[in-house]
Amino acid sequence: MSRILFVAPRFHTNLFFATRALIGAGHEVAVFVPKREPTEDWTHVTPQVFGPGTPPAAIRRAVRDFAPDLALVRHARPVSPAVLGAARFGRIPLYHYDQRAADRPWPWYKAWEWRLQGLPARRVTPKTGLEGGAPDPLATFLPWPVEAPSGAGRLPRQGPLRVLCVGKLMQPRKNQDKLIAAMQPLLDTGRARLTLVGSRLASAKGAEGAHLDRLEAAAAASGGAITLVPDVPFAEMAAIYAAHDVCVLPARKEPLGSSPIEAMAFGCVPVIARQCGTACYLTQGVDGFVVDAGDVPGLAAILERLAGDDALVARVGAAARRTAEGPLGPQTFVRRVEALLR
Repeated sequence: MSRILFVAPRFHTNLFFATRALIGAGHEVAVFVPKREPTEDWTHVTPQVFGPGTPPAAIRRAVRDFAPDLALVRHARPVSPAVLGAARFGRIPLYHYDQRAADRPWPWYKAWEWRLQGLPARRVTPKTGLEGGAPDPLATFLPWPVEAPSGAGRLPRQGPLRVLCVGKLMQPRKNQDKLIAAMQPLLDTGRARLTLVGSRLASAKGAEGAHLDRLEAAAAASGGAITLVPDVPFAEMAAIYAAHDVCVLPARKEPLGSSPIEAMAFGCVPVIARQCGTACYLTQGVDGFVVDAGDVPGLAAILERLAGDDALVARVGAAARRTAEGPLGPQTFVRRVEALLR
């Protein structure tokens, strides 16, 4: 079969599902990254880590040794410049990967910048966008796949609505505090519980210890209605998704946001801020809900409605799972990548 190279800032969860799907379809996969994080799951492929200071020649040599039939390259220094250098003038079939929506073309001079370097201007993006603009002819929509383990699904609910939010616990832009404010009446009356999952990575861009302090204080004052679960290995996330009814991502300035999409594969209802890239996957009220980031009353209204209507949770959760298994499933992803190879 074919050899496919991914270049990314790190081995994100979406790469776990993508590489597993391609390997399962018989392709050979390599991933080049400049760093790793302790929660990553390398069960199916071990990324090659080229940290700061790695000589470009060493990275180019690794590219030649792997000899990819296709490279999907995201900006990730020092890896991406070396890989692009090895791919100039058609030596490797290559697509740039970015998170600019397919309805937002790059300025014309950006395409010429790539061409002057002997590189194609074509790109793949996991976002269609919400603006409804004319599609970029140089962009190919390539959403990352999600998948639940065989036979896994949302555990039956007995009691309060189980709400999950996954996001770095030291990043204020994740808006966990806005979610707590929206849920306060439900938490106070025992009609819902909230689980906050995320890393405590102090080196993450925009990380603030004070934000984590506020979340810990809210959990301590909640009488058990709010639970913080930090630094969860990705391999343990399946059990967490299965134990919840709703997965909320209320973040602002979120280029993508994979956690509620991963939760959809288990039948969880996704509630995603419009400012998150994955909001474009949802049909409002059918397989999930979209709300503006920071709209506490709007978010509260959605969660109040879900807490009071088990049938709605079941119906939207089932539709979310169908979306995850179909358009966002691994088989669809493999077909899309194989189309790029052709």
